[in-house]
Amino acid sequence: MAVLKWKRANENKQRKVDWFHLFRFELHGDSHGRWRLSGRHLTRPVDTIVLDPTIRDALLDDARAFDTKAALRWYTLHGLPYRRCYLFYGPPGTGKSSFIRALAGVLKRSVAFFQCAHNKLNDQILADAFRDCPSQSILVLEDIDCLFTSAAGGVGARESRSEVHISLAGLLNALDGLLSGTRGRITVLSSNHPQLLDAALIRSGRVDHTVEFALPTRADMATLFTGFYPEATAASAKAFADKVFSVSMNTEDRTVATMQQLFIKYRGRSIKEVLDGVEGFVEARRSGPMGVNGHSPGVYL
Repeated sequence: MAVLKWKRANENKQRKVDWFHLFRFELHGDSHGRWRLSGRHLTRPVDTIVLDPTIRDALLDDARAFDTKAALRWYTLHGLPYRRCYLFYGPPGTGKSSFIRALAGVLKRSVAFFQCAHNKLNDQILADAFRDCPSQSILVLEDIDCLFTSAAGGVGARESRSEVHISLAGLLNALDGLLSGTRGRITVLSSNHPQLLDAALIRSGRVDHTVEFALPTRADMATLFTGFYPEATAASAKAFADKVFSVSMNTEDRTVATMQQLFIKYRGRSIKEVLDGVEGFVEARRSGPMGVNGHSPGVYL
């Protein structure tokens, strides 16, 4: 047990703890709003993100290359807007928000969170928010698919929802920087339902890099387990993945975020206790309160 505690303590010392500033856009009245510092938050170590390393590294390399003086000079020389936009899509709990935290740590940027689906927002307020976005930040528009209804024929989202006053044209103008400027802005659009997004919104040139955050495979679950328990053997990691995929649960609930809740519950406990606790943990979620879609509620990071 002493050796186990030493290994975990040594692992924690080796992993650098870093922070980023989080800004949120707050509305004041019906016609204006402003960015407000919401606090300081922990970044996420890149190696704790369950994502294909090739995809992960390509995205990080792209962001690093953009975030340089050489890139600024190149964009300026060719008369191109100095901006970058990424689309992260996939089911809730698969790591989209966690990767944003990791990206903030890698680039040493703050995060500016903008909630689009607000009934007092309009195109002008949106443009103002983009224009005044804190410098050296990652602008996040979460659940962008919630803004619009499906177009006739099921091709994307052409019309605003009745309770939302942001038009597709207003959003496109804001993203392009025609009315709001860019200043080296990195924008992340996140979506749980990318099939609802209009083609004009996600076309090449407007969205530069698209990343799918899929539900984890057995191999992903084993990798996640060894990330939290680096002393675990390959057999233990496989046993964990097998248990997760053998218990009865909604496929949509078999996410990284769900399993992180298991690890939080059993923090400081032995590997055997965690493995033995998988079935009981899943059963407790299944028998507890259900979400609006019939899925167990959880903390999606």
